[in-house]
Amino acid sequence: HGLSSAPKMLITKSLGDTAAWAVWHTGLTDATKYLVLNTTASEATNANAWNSTAPSSSVISFGSDGQTNGSGKNNIMYAFSDVKGYSSFGTFTGTASATDGAFIYTGFRPAYVLVKAINYTAAWIMFDSKRLGYNLQNKVFTPNTTSVEEAAWMSDIYSNGFKPFSSDPAINGSYNYIYMSFAEFPIVSSNSKAGTAR
Repeated sequence: HGLSSAPKMLITKSLGDTAAWAVWHTGLTDATKYLVLNTTASEATNANAWNSTAPSSSVISFGSDGQTNGSGKNNIMYAFSDVKGYSSFGTFTGTASATDGAFIYTGFRPAYVLVKAINYTAAWIMFDSKRLGYNLQNKVFTPNTTSVEEAAWMSDIYSNGFKPFSSDPAINGSYNYIYMSFAEFPIVSSNSKAGTAR
């Protein structure tokens, strides 16, 4: 796959047919599980989607499932890994509190966050710092639908993570969630040499 470390999230789509978008995330129960980006479904079991094998530092495995590896089909795949100061992928457990959700540490101020309950049937929740860009007004999209942005505010964005402020089960019920996030101001460098005091 060419990434610098094992992928934390995969999104695949078979081209030329109506197969759904298949999603794997390191926070799913195991490598036989998958989510569907264009539905509200919770994680489901399909041992053939990823060949029951989590991605390694060099290889992504696919089984014989038509949704991810159909015979003679062309597919597109997006693969993401953690990059310190740039991207973060992980899990959290909801509190079902509208006033005190879990704080999710990303190590940077997120510009973009995608959240999905894995053990509850609920919409994917997507919010960002680019439209209104300030807390109490961060409206959400549900990418599994064609709906316009929702007026509902569900989460604050902080300098080092995010925190749900909603008891909506799509983002902060008594369930387990996965997330992906990308930094507003990436703080990574390929030339990270230690400075010398003068």
